[in-house]
Order: sequence, then C-alpha cells, then structure tokens
Amino acid sequence: MPLRKCVGEFSTRLQHSAKVDANCSSGTLRVNNKFDVAIPDQGGSLDISWLSDDAQANTPTEIRISHYSTEVIVSVKGERKSIINRAAISGSYVINQVDRGCSSDSHSVLNPFNPNGFDWYYNAIGEPSGHSNAIYRVGGAFKTWKNETNRCGVSERVNALAVNYLGLTNNPEAMGGNPPPYTPNCLSTRIVDGYNVVGWGLLPTGVIAMSCVSHTSSGVWDSDIRFSTSYNWFTEATSSGCSNSYDLGDIATHEVGHILGMGHSDAGTDQVMNPNAFGCNFWNRKLAKGDLLGFQNIWG
Repeated sequence: MPLRKCVGEFSTRLQHSAKVDANCSSGTLRVNNKFDVAIPDQGGSLDISWLSDDAQANTPTEIRISHYSTEVIVSVKGERKSIINRAAISGSYVINQVDRGCSSDSHSVLNPFNPNGFDWYYNAIGEPSGHSNAIYRVGGAFKTWKNETNRCGVSERVNALAVNYLGLTNNPEAMGGNPPPYTPNCLSTRIVDGYNVVGWGLLPTGVIAMSCVSHTSSGVWDSDIRFSTSYNWFTEATSSGCSNSYDLGDIATHEVGHILGMGHSDAGTDQVMNPNAFGCNFWNRKLAKGDLLGFQNIWG
C-alpha cells in the first residue's frame, strides 16, 4: 500500500526542532500558520529561507526539513531573528546609517553545498515592467560571491567556486502556484528538474524573496530563488534615483548566498546575510566581514 502524504505544522516563533510526521511520503508543512512548503520525499532535505516585511515576524526565517526513513524532522537553522522596520522602505533608512558590516564577524553556514559550483538559469516571466536589466543585477550577485567583492578593504580574489549562467529558461522555480491559490512553496514534486532557476512571481503575503535548496547526503541537487512581484524593485547600476523600492542587487546577493551554503547572520550587523531587508540598501551589493568569513569557511 502506498504511503499516505505527510502533513504537519511548525512555528519558528515557538519551536526549535520537532518531529511533524512519520511513515509518510512527501506532503505539506504549514509554517507559522502563514504559508505552506513542501515536505521532501524520504531521504531528502530541504532548506528554506525567506525575507519578510511582516512587522510581527520577530522570528527565525530559516528552516530545514529532513525526511528520514520513518520520520519528518523540522528544525530552525540558527536563531537569527528577522527584526523588521516598516519605515525602512522609505529610501533613506540604510543610506543615513553607520555601516557596521566591517566590524562584525556574524555569520552562519547551512551546508551541504555543491562542490562543483552552480549552473544557473534565469526565468524572465513576471519580470517587472521596465526592469529588463534585472538579470544583470542577479548575475552581479553571483559574481560578488565568486570574486569575494567586499566593502571592508579585503583583497578581492577569484574563488574556486564555479558559477555559470546558462541562459533563459521557461522552467519554473519551485515556489508554488502563480496566481493563487498556491500549491506549496519549494515543491519536491519536481516541477523543477535539477535546474537552478532564478525568477519572479507571487509569494506568500509579506514575503519579499525566498530560496529553496534541495539536497541529499550526496549534496545539493536543485536550488531556486524567487523575487516577489508584489513589491517595487530598483535595478539600476547605481544608487541614484531609488525610492520606495528594494534594490535587486542587495536582495539577490543575499539570496544567492543561501544557495551557495550561507545561512543568516545576526540581525542588525549589516551583513549581506542579515535577515532584515531594507529599502534602497546598496551596501549589500558587496560582502561584509562576516559574509567573507562564512563563505571562506565553506569554499576555502
């Protein structure tokens, strides 16, 4: 008899780790009573990270779902909390602050990672009108990590990480239905088929961007990033003219960090991997100190 579908609930506000089901196959997990994510098949794990604008979301925004032979375990990845300031999208919040990114070592790593690096594709469907250069900001995010481009005066170097852009694709990311009602986010039913896809679309209410990394004991085999079309985005090469928008270069560098093995840093440390998302933040197109330390721990 086929195994029944898994089902469970998990709150990053209230739980650190929990068994949510057993003796089941794939299925759906309800997170923070807010959005659904897919439970992977037996033997698989899924890392999910999201950036939120929810003023009540002073909670960790990173989980791992591991489906062992007989049980499904969900755990918070670190205790980094998202501390949100709704005024941050005004266009002046970060620009007028002191950059603490080069005085903090804060970082975390998720692992596992793909030792062969990443071939990635871009899905332009849903790309905001007037932002045809968005792909360059995404490509720049990959280049930032590879070259360890930073704002802390550390000599840049080309890392051993192999990153290759393979072109446009119509393959969807694993982010669920578009439009609603949503199927679970981070689908394990392989609407993605090993493609690492960056794209656009709807996300659960309050979620700015999300990354999904599927892996087994042998390493990462699929990773996806989606940026929400429900927000205003800034995609120009310079910071001039940004207002009431999220800078794609900033957010993309953060999300690419996740699929390369990075977890969230501590809130308020001004790292790229800081769990806070602020409007018109251009610092984080470049790495800070903790980002460099974490990345070098993974990639050498």
